[in-house]
Amino acid sequence: MTPRRAFWEALATVGIPSLLIWGAILYSIRTNANPDEWPLYLIFVGVPLLLFFPIYKRYKKGVRYGVESRTRGYHLKCAILYAALSVVFAVLALRVHRNRWDLIIDLMLAAGWLLTSADHIRRAVRNVSNLSQKSAVG
Repeated sequence: MTPRRAFWEALATVGIPSLLIWGAILYSIRTNANPDEWPLYLIFVGVPLLLFFPIYKRYKKGVRYGVESRTRGYHLKCAILYAALSVVFAVLALRVHRNRWDLIIDLMLAAGWLLTSADHIRRAVRNVSNLSQKSAVG
């Protein structure tokens, strides 16, 4: 990708959503904000824009598709970690919750961690099948 195209792609990926979201937030709090707080708000607006630089470099180098750079062990370790995190969220949600919505949100977070764990297990299994196909061909 050309540097010019990479710049505009990175700007569209990071800059435009950040400015739209922060614009809506600042528009909604404009009546309650003190003039002394505006520099702090500008810092909050600028921090997500720092993501522009690594994304620009990535686009400029080019994105490699279809290449699995993680090992099977990495995916299994992540799956165990996320499954444990899911269990902790679920147990804490069932033991300590203020109301029904608090319980529902915490259980949804636990389900999200469990889905992430399942995705890492899927990737580990796919990585093993890719390795066995490569060894059979080679």
